Amino acid sequence: MKLFTVCGIDIKINFLMLACIVLWVLAGNIAMPLTLAFIVLLHEAAHCFVAFLLRLHTESIELYPFGGAAQIEGIGDNHIYEGLIAAAGPLSSLFTGFLWDTGVQYGVLPLWNDFVKYSYTVAMFNLLPVYPLDGGRILMGLFCSAWGIQKGRKRCMGVSLGLALFLLGVSIYGIITGGESGSFLVMSFFLAAAAVKAVKKPYEGYRRQRLWCKAENIRVIKAHETDSLLEVSSRFFGSSYFFVVVVDQAENVLHILTEKDIFEFLLRDSTLLLKDVSSEASGKILQR
Repeated sequence: MKLFTVCGIDIKINFLMLACIVLWVLAGNIAMPLTLAFIVLLHEAAHCFVAFLLRLHTESIELYPFGGAAQIEGIGDNHIYEGLIAAAGPLSSLFTGFLWDTGVQYGVLPLWNDFVKYSYTVAMFNLLPVYPLDGGRILMGLFCSAWGIQKGRKRCMGVSLGLALFLLGVSIYGIITGGESGSFLVMSFFLAAAAVKAVKKPYEGYRRQRLWCKAENIRVIKAHETDSLLEVSSRFFGSSYFFVVVVDQAENVLHILTEKDIFEFLLRDSTLLLKDVSSEASGKILQR
């Protein structure tokens, strides 16, 4: 649900957060949801500020019970940028909590224990290496830098899902033995659901693409932008393929090359890479 717009960014509230606010208000604790919402907004504002410095546009911020989600255009195109933007949120929560606590000790700021406590809680929760939390996004950047996009993403998703399911199992065991509260169960269930959704999303997209190609009896070659045009053309011609789908390192489709496109670029320069062909082909389409 949209609340308002600030600097072109839509501020929204998730129904789970709205339900928690209603429960807190009914329990007579109005200050608690306001404090938590303020902390989450500061946390997400740090993400947006770093994204702005990296020249990425933020579309919206949505508030959740354990944090928020900033929708930033193009954040998935560069995992280094994604890791930097993700790290800004927990660091800002730690800094604001520490700053307020220090101000209280020196008598500069009034006592606000909930703000300090929940700033640290939001920071530590979001640093868990479970995608799509900030810690998971930082881990994604590190893994993709170490092993490449495909292997890095696969290993990061494996770690995220494994840790989320482990925490869920621990919380269930704690509830059964009476050693844990229901809040930890809710948090771990939220983590597990988010991790499963993150793992399932790219798989579903790949599955739909395969089903579409199979249903239409379409034979395509998927090639990366750094592949040589000459190498791809040797596989394309004489093999009854329809076209070549050129993708970048993040598996985003850059351009689709037909047999005519490949033949024209081969006559011009057979040493071209597909990223150069995609750029020129896109420009040619815009001129039509």
